[in-house]
Amino acid sequence: MTDDDDYEDYRNSLDEIIDGGGCMEALEATGEMRSEPTRKDLLGGPTDGVATTDPADDALAEVDADEATRTLRARYDSLDALRETLRATVSNDVLDALKVGGRVADLALDPPVCLKTFNAEAPVGAMTLVPHVTDEGAIDRLMTRVSDDVVVHAVPETGYSYAVVGGLDGQVIDADGVRELSGEPLDERVTGVDCDEEVALTTRYVQRETADGVVVETTCEAV
Repeated sequence: MTDDDDYEDYRNSLDEIIDGGGCMEALEATGEMRSEPTRKDLLGGPTDGVATTDPADDALAEVDADEATRTLRARYDSLDALRETLRATVSNDVLDALKVGGRVADLALDPPVCLKTFNAEAPVGAMTLVPHVTDEGAIDRLMTRVSDDVVVHAVPETGYSYAVVGGLDGQVIDADGVRELSGEPLDERVTGVDCDEEVALTTRYVQRETADGVVVETTCEAV
């Protein structure tokens, strides 16, 4: 947990987190413009990274963005629902492996933040929700930062959970054990779901995943 000032800077509403998975104002849902904080304040503009995959050549670009948003909203009616679902989905095997390594004591799950804040500098305990795109469509994936270098992922639809330790060159820990990511080529797939509609460029979620479909990272990038 951060101090009071930092906490207010990071905390977002449920709408801002799950409207497309990013820091959205949820204008379609409310019909009203929020004055504070603005999405520009929360997002800080477009990311520096640019995806190299052409969405026109990617089958996942055919994912219906509106359907993906409805999927994200369907399971949750409050921030507490996000927390409850994440706790219920993360397996004891994953938590035990992290505890043995001294990497986590518990899932704090506070404060909730948008993806860009989460990727940039979210405090320990922050959680977020993004579209998890497969060949069959979009489902929801929850993430929480349990330490500076450990992010726990949970996919409620399938019940699968895992931890990514040390980022793209680190490790994946799941119920089957630990495996190294370093040296393993990662597939980069543009999801087709927009993550920031207010910037001049088209911005889409990009998943970086292992050959067997474990998503190690999701970012919002210009395409």
